[in-house]
Amino acid sequence: MKWLQLSDLHIKDAAIWEQMKKSYTKIISEESINFVVVTGDLHNYGEDYTETKSFFDQIIKDAKIEKTSLFVVPGNHDSQNFDNKNSLINDINENLKSPEYYRKIENQLLKSFYNYEKFLKEYFDNTYDFKHVEIKNWKNKINIICLNTALISNEDKEQKLIIDINALSKLNINNNLPTIAIGHHNLSGLFEKHYQLSSKIFTDLNVIIYLCGHEHKDFVSYINKADNITEPILSITCMKSARNDGDGFFNNGFIIYTLDSKDIGIKYYNWSERYNEFVLSSSKNDKFKLNSHKKKSSNDRNIHDNSFKISGYSIFRDKTFTYNGIKYFWRKNDKLVESIVFNNKWVSTDGVTPSVSGYTSSLSHGCILNASNEQCIFCKTGYNPFKGYLTAEEVALQNIFMVEHDRNCKDNEEFKSNSREFSYMGQGEAGYVYSLIRKSILLTDCAMKNMEQEISKYIISTCGITDFIPQLIKDVDSHIYTKNVSLHFSLNAIGPNRDILMPINKSYNYEKFIKECSNFFDLTRNKISVSIILFNDFKDEGLGFEYSLSKLEINKILDRLDNEKFKINLRGYNSKDENGQNIDDQKAKELRDHISTRDFEVKLSNDYNVDGIGFGQLDSSGEVGNLGNTIKKSYKESVIILDNALKQIEG
Repeated sequence: MKWLQLSDLHIKDAAIWEQMKKSYTKIISEESINFVVVTGDLHNYGEDYTETKSFFDQIIKDAKIEKTSLFVVPGNHDSQNFDNKNSLINDINENLKSPEYYRKIENQLLKSFYNYEKFLKEYFDNTYDFKHVEIKNWKNKINIICLNTALISNEDKEQKLIIDINALSKLNINNNLPTIAIGHHNLSGLFEKHYQLSSKIFTDLNVIIYLCGHEHKDFVSYINKADNITEPILSITCMKSARNDGDGFFNNGFIIYTLDSKDIGIKYYNWSERYNEFVLSSSKNDKFKLNSHKKKSSNDRNIHDNSFKISGYSIFRDKTFTYNGIKYFWRKNDKLVESIVFNNKWVSTDGVTPSVSGYTSSLSHGCILNASNEQCIFCKTGYNPFKGYLTAEEVALQNIFMVEHDRNCKDNEEFKSNSREFSYMGQGEAGYVYSLIRKSILLTDCAMKNMEQEISKYIISTCGITDFIPQLIKDVDSHIYTKNVSLHFSLNAIGPNRDILMPINKSYNYEKFIKECSNFFDLTRNKISVSIILFNDFKDEGLGFEYSLSKLEINKILDRLDNEKFKINLRGYNSKDENGQNIDDQKAKELRDHISTRDFEVKLSNDYNVDGIGFGQLDSSGEVGNLGNTIKKSYKESVIILDNALKQIEG
């Protein structure tokens, strides 16, 4: 069984769209598609569905299917405003503690979809009833749950969303067919109670995969399982399937799925500017084993089956990593993340090593920037395909485990009394998942209090994503956090050099980020750390690019920064390959001292000339050692500590 997913059409009559339609015809005619799902935003705000109808006609013809094999759901662009809509949405937001409060004004909310419903009736000849939650069936071979996730969408701003959780709870499936679900938004964007309830209902209905869009880029994530379910539910976000000028950030393409009794195969087609056609991605095609999501009996439960949704991890220690800390690999199925302990990370200008243990945790499987081809060219982690973010509980577990092992391990006696510093700067871009980090901090904070551990601070590191900072400022100003939360900015270079080293700069320019950082400093009075890698003869032969950090380049960077608001962290590149060389002691200290003469607070990482442990070095090729008894004990204790913390913060 094979189907096509399209999303976020926003179709406009343009030359590039004519080229894309021709490419659709070629590929779909060759792929033998059985049915098509379209996950929302069938047109732009204020426009009719004329172009949409024409494109759907073409897709149906190319795939040689009937209209009954085309399944659609609305997106925020298929929702329209009406006189008192904003006040209704505000009313719901003020009463989110009651997950069914929306039912009082549900009929009024559905007025948003008048034009969308009219389109459905006209195009499908009155055979496609608009319901905000319903089950459809394709030829008695697969069930398709269609969700309207845009009930309280509006044109003004992004916000937490709802679905008709009451209608979803009443769905019933009386067959043994596979079941998929489709909606416009990733369910992680739902109001928390709706997310929890939908996860439970999806599990009960044995949903094998959820398909969505809205983000205009493709990525894999997971919907948290119910309490005693063995695996989470796979969630796939599709790219923007039509191209028009004037877009913000986007990734154009579509996805084709193949389902058999054991696996779901996924093929990503991306629009190529070079060839003016859709091209099959050779690096991101995936295959996922199907999970039944059946409940385990009570006598099957073990330490992994607690309510915080941790399951199936194996932890290994990297035996080649021996410099001032420990690197742990966390393996789950075919996915690998790392977390690192640095017990003596920094040496200040006066030669004093602070009594702080630093802990760096991963946020995702691979790097989200890889999905949009914007990964930093020097970062090995960045070239790992993105396979979804971890949950806040999984990130907090890394933090808790590393501290628990430090205080239990006889080899680490000298670090038992250290304060703890937690950095969200490992595998994954923190700027895209602030809500995940927020919950992880609250969990870690609660756990450390229960463990009687002193916290130095939390560090949120980003390569320049600005969107989350206003919410961070609001949270800090509202005293959500009991400990210091600081920002770390991976700047590394400016101007054309940064465009090459860090292509994300073209979407999120560093100048805007510096401005947002200033706003954060004005509130907290805590300096923002700016990371600068000590590149030495760094090369990328494919780009014809060479770069070394010099006093001249340092001065260009410092000229953009206010020494009252920013401080500098110098870090090693530590290449294992031929792309660059480690910087020598004399040059590193000269650069550090030069920065001091500019009246900047500066720190030099004490591992800048040690191979294989620095920036972007997750290649997982080190010798992996089995867990010792102390590590096993620490892990089991950490699971219990996290479970208790979760119960405390969720009341």
